Amino acid sequence: MSNLAKQEYWHGVVGEFLSTGLSARKYCDQEGLNYQMFLRWKRQLLDVVGNTGFAELFPPDRILLSSGSLEIEVDKDLPVDSLSTVILALCQAAKSR
Repeated sequence: MSNLAKQEYWHGVVGEFLSTGLSARKYCDQEGLNYQMFLRWKRQLLDVVGNTGFAELFPPDRILLSSGSLEIEVDKDLPVDSLSTVILALCQAAKSR
């Protein structure tokens, strides 16, 4: 998984956690997450925000697609017909490897 994909993944996880009202330990147990890794990402993402205690979360601008060992990132606003073409090409390329 690319660094951008990891950051987007944990950004979503932390945003979801913040909306639950659960303790970090309970949330990680419930979601099957590694507690120490969660805390590290939570601290890293919230440190960027400062001391306000609030993080403004935005949906990712890019979408990570993967098939086999191949990965490609595309713009979230890519038209559906173009996205279909990219997915088909990615799957074909992964099969030919």
